Amino acid sequence: MERLLIRHGETDADTRDRSGPHDQPLNERGRIQAVHIRPKLSLEDNIDITTTPVAVSELQRTRQTAQAAGAQIIRSYTILNPLIDLTLEQRDEFRETGILPQHVLDASQNILDNFPEERILVMHGLPITGICKILGIYQELRHPYPDFCEIRVADI
Repeated sequence: MERLLIRHGETDADTRDRSGPHDQPLNERGRIQAVHIRPKLSLEDNIDITTTPVAVSELQRTRQTAQAAGAQIIRSYTILNPLIDLTLEQRDEFRETGILPQHVLDASQNILDNFPEERILVMHGLPITGICKILGIYQELRHPYPDFCEIRVADI
């Protein structure tokens, strides 16, 4: 089934190299980014996000992204929480080589093995990157990490 994996909008922690509390709300720029999801889904994928169920993690930035995009049916899943992260060294290595650490690939495989039923998922960037790597999609990009509110299509 074709699924749409959307990275959440920007938070203040994203602009400060991830310092601060883990569960950050969207900042103003992140809310604006999220508002632009709705017309993209409507025009490019013929999806009405107001009537299509959306899966999110339990962190507020994914729920706020879905809400700002116009989602009315939102379901939270623990499996989508960003329990994986990279050290600064791993992040630099990933940027240089494109090689993800094994713990990221393992967590991403766990998401694939327990994938929510919704067609649209608002998630965190690292699991999206891992899922795409496992599926062999979006690997031709110079940097395979998704931008804020970027929509990636995957057959899952």
